[in-house]
Formats: sequence, structure tokens, C-alpha cells
Amino acid sequence: MSSCPLISITPTEANDPTGAVSLESGALAGVQAIAEALGWR
Repeated sequence: MSSCPLISITPTEANDPTGAVSLESGALAGVQAIAEALGWR
């Protein structure tokens, strides 16, 4: 099994104490931002 980071998308908190990648955003906007950053859009 490969090691992949957890991505947490929440509109109210950008800090995740577990070491996850955190985005303070709504779900759709967060997923769209990730897709754009990866060149999928």
C-alpha cells in the first residue's frame, strides 16, 4: 500500500493536527482548486 496524504476540505478550519493537507474552502471550490493545481482543468 502506498503512502498518500489525507486532504481535508472544510469551510471553517484550515489547521489539521494530524498532518493532513488542509484547505479552508467549500467542497466544490476545494476540489476544483485541487484539479486545477494538478492540471486536470
